Amino acid sequence: MVSNLDEESMGAGAFVNTTISSAPYVLNVASDFTTGEVQTTLHSITIRFGEYSAGAGFSLSLYSDDAGLPGSLIETLTGDDAPNDAADYTYTSFGATLEAGTT
Repeated sequence: MVSNLDEESMGAGAFVNTTISSAPYVLNVASDFTTGEVQTTLHSITIRFGEYSAGAGFSLSLYSDDAGLPGSLIETLTGDDAPNDAADYTYTSFGATLEAGTT
C-alpha cells in the first residue's frame, strides 16, 4: 500500500485545465506519480476532499503520461460521483496493471 494523503495538495506535478462553456464549469486537475520498482496491480485510489465539495458529476480517471501532461485514458475508477463532505473518498480500480518505474 502506498499513501501520499499527508502531502501538500496541488504539488509541483499538478496540471490544471479549466473549461468554461456555461455554468457549471468543468475543472480538470491532474497530478503525476511514479510507480515503484516492481509491476503492481492498482486496487483503489483514495482522495482527500477539503472544505469544498466536488459536487455532482465528479469522476476520477487514470491516464498515461504524455511528456508531463495527461495522455491516453487507462481507466475511469468507480466511486462516489457527488462527494459533498470534507473526507477521504475511495475509488475502485478494475485492476489496472502499473508497470515498474513509470510516471
